[in-house]
Amino acid sequence: MVNIHAREITDELISLISQIDELVSPATPPGKPGSTHSFVVFLTDDPDELEPKLAAAAKKAKLKNTPLTIYDGEAGHPDYKIAKEAEVTVLLWTNRKIEINFAFGKGELDKDAVKEVVAATKKYVAAK
Repeated sequence: MVNIHAREITDELISLISQIDELVSPATPPGKPGSTHSFVVFLTDDPDELEPKLAAAAKKAKLKNTPLTIYDGEAGHPDYKIAKEAEVTVLLWTNRKIEINFAFGKGELDKDAVKEVVAATKKYVAAK
């Protein structure tokens, strides 16, 4: 599973989500061998304001396999322990165990960081 938590929509984030979307399994149910799925959770204290922006982001990214969701609360769900300083957190996990964790502060998710995450995700998906 590839899980992205984000607090802001940026062009780099859209690029990352779009590339991850191309790597994950389309119609394979989660948990089946060889399947990898993704989802994005936007953390916000104002879900009503963010909702139309999410629709535009999904359209811009041309997503087919990755749902964009909203969590009401900028801190995120306590079980995920998302760092307060992280603008974007990418978790790659299997069977509820985090195998790879990327965290990017404000402005740190640049083109090189996107390449790094996509490369790690390719390896992760290939190993499944």
